[in-house]
Amino acid sequence: MLRPVDTSSTALLPAAARGADAPHWSDRLRVPRPGEPRSYARELRVSAEAQAKLARDTTDMRSVFEVLGNFPVHDLLRAVTPRLRFVRSPSFRRLFVDRSMPDLSNEAASRMVRDLPEDSVGHTYGRFLQGWGLDNAFLRDLEIDDPASYFAHRTAHCHDLFHLLLGYPPFEDRAEMEIEAFLHAQTGGLNHVLFLLGFVRRLSRQDPAELRRILPHLGRARARGRRCGNVMLVRWEDVLHRPVDEVRAELGIDDRPLLPLDRPRRPGPIGLPRLAHVVIGTPDPDADRAWFEAVLGFEVTARDDRLGAVFLSDGTDHHTLALTHSWGRGPRGVIAGIRGDLRILRSLVAAERRPARTASAAGARRHARPTARLAREHLRPGVGHVGYRVDTPEELAAWYRRLRDHGVEVDWAVNHGDLISGIYFLTPSGVRFEIFCDGPRGRAKLAAAAAGADPSELVEDDFH
Repeated sequence: MLRPVDTSSTALLPAAARGADAPHWSDRLRVPRPGEPRSYARELRVSAEAQAKLARDTTDMRSVFEVLGNFPVHDLLRAVTPRLRFVRSPSFRRLFVDRSMPDLSNEAASRMVRDLPEDSVGHTYGRFLQGWGLDNAFLRDLEIDDPASYFAHRTAHCHDLFHLLLGYPPFEDRAEMEIEAFLHAQTGGLNHVLFLLGFVRRLSRQDPAELRRILPHLGRARARGRRCGNVMLVRWEDVLHRPVDEVRAELGIDDRPLLPLDRPRRPGPIGLPRLAHVVIGTPDPDADRAWFEAVLGFEVTARDDRLGAVFLSDGTDHHTLALTHSWGRGPRGVIAGIRGDLRILRSLVAAERRPARTASAAGARRHARPTARLAREHLRPGVGHVGYRVDTPEELAAWYRRLRDHGVEVDWAVNHGDLISGIYFLTPSGVRFEIFCDGPRGRAKLAAAAAGADPSELVEDDFH
């Protein structure tokens, strides 16, 4: 005898049924506690912060709900959603009246793997959640008291299940956009359009060529959504015990294969990056350079006076520490910082006007200017970034794909004059990292340093 999936948890009940004192899953939603007055300024700030996080990591579901739950998106959805033909349909109304919401949390997935048949929807979903390392534990204390909130939360709540059944892999921009296009064709929901626009905005800045490759697939996903049975109208808690192939066939979504239950690993080895250098911003690089030479015994291996940068080594690499110009504190530090930045800007413009020394540098020249975010980070003293090395350009490309698949935005990719090629990104805590590989000139300088070359021979006039 199969044990039914437990859907009686109060975590899935609307706020009115839980009581006014029930803890909310996030204090950053529109109304953190029942009865509190609205603050449009606060909601707008929270929404803007959450959208900025989503621009870096589209898998951050807490930020998704912060966007959906605050002004102006929340009010827009509440105004538009009730007018949808899908929401006015008797099938959706029955789901809304019952507050139908299957328990698809990590804990429920473990129970379904243990208790349900191997070919069932629930068992397959549980295996998929575990094998791909997905987290559906964030959906607690859902606000589903109005059709717009219920619609948005039901879509997100079943999102990973839809990935599995529809055959669109998680962590891939194209697949995430395809699933939103599919669901928009079935529901007409504005929330799907908002997610698609977010992907388009990020990819148009980060990888326009990839966006152009993706767009034709969205039309096919929409056509599939119109052709197949409506997955948003299935009472999934009633079919979790049924064979997955049978359910997919009834919905007509078996035209694509079921996803593998374990996340596929990319073919070929990918070497782990190794710590290579740390870059520190300082208002006085020369004073810090003298300190590192005198106290820690570092040696200067290169410098770029135009950019106010000096590179030092502990003897294990061409440079293990770089000191770059940043603003200081106080009025005099700000004035000195502005002067230094104007000098650096003139140097960068002059560098772009000079003919490229190599073909690869010419191809990379249009990417030479850092992003606005990087420029802002440059103004602050402290750790600028931490650099990790891989061995080959192929490994660097593999790491770029891995970061993209995990929703990490690479916001600068640059060839430092054929010394190194690197990609720059932020960790969740906001620390900037670089992964790079040595170019031809970089490998030559490493070989010269290993052969005991004089430090003056390693000075690089055109590092940037």
